[in-house]
Amino acid sequence: MNKPDLIAIEHDDYDAKHIGCLPDGRQFFLTTPFVPAFGGTAGREFVALFLFDEHGRFLEARIDDLGTRAEFDKQGANIIYEQRLAELGAVEFCRIEVQPFEVERFGTTFASYHGHRR
Repeated sequence: MNKPDLIAIEHDDYDAKHIGCLPDGRQFFLTTPFVPAFGGTAGREFVALFLFDEHGRFLEARIDDLGTRAEFDKQGANIIYEQRLAELGAVEFCRIEVQPFEVERFGTTFASYHGHRR
């Protein structure tokens, strides 16, 4: 399967509301990926901030492991999410175009290959 050179992720007011650009041209998206509880596994919850340069090249992933789905603390997760958003400073929420990437943390692969968003 051929990967596209760039994946466009549209800003919206629902799942993709915290996607955009920083004043220096870097692009970002902030999301809440998860591993579902399935087949005897507990599943996991995360907050993930992905950063890209102005050309869409992957720079960095800041991923917080929030624990299993059973022990998930929604208030604590919201605090971490808001902290990740605040650390970006002034942003413009808009469509971004980024290269496909994958990064492994906490025994989980976080990736964006098909242009879908979580």
